[in-house]
Amino acid sequence: MKKIEFTVPGAPRGKGRPRFNTKSGTTYTPDTTTKYEQNVRTAYLKVTDWMADPKQPLAIYVTAFMEIAQSDTKKTKERKLRGFLKPVKTPDIDNILKIVMDGLNGIAYPDDKQIVDAHIKKRYSSEPRVDVTIVEVAE
Repeated sequence: MKKIEFTVPGAPRGKGRPRFNTKSGTTYTPDTTTKYEQNVRTAYLKVTDWMADPKQPLAIYVTAFMEIAQSDTKKTKERKLRGFLKPVKTPDIDNILKIVMDGLNGIAYPDDKQIVDAHIKKRYSSEPRVDVTIVEVAE
């Protein structure tokens, strides 16, 4: 069973909503979303160039490590690092998962419809990042 693990450095981002240009009548993806999806692809390709078989079901595990505010007290920072306080703030957890999965489309798997199991959580860290694991699911 194949298992790929990689890290996307920097603050986690959520998938941005599509924007609509009223003059041209076109829909487009915000630049921040496009750049972050590219960061996800780059981080994946630093580890492997493996692509799942199109019929292979996959599971994805995502942990988004959020930055701790500099203005927090020493006690609050410690409670966040130890996991007693969880990041109840943006980006939304579903948007983090969506931007990671969309960023991996076409390089880790042909289409994210292959993801049959997803686990995501947000935590605090002194090193903001997103840790991702992709695993083949036994049939």
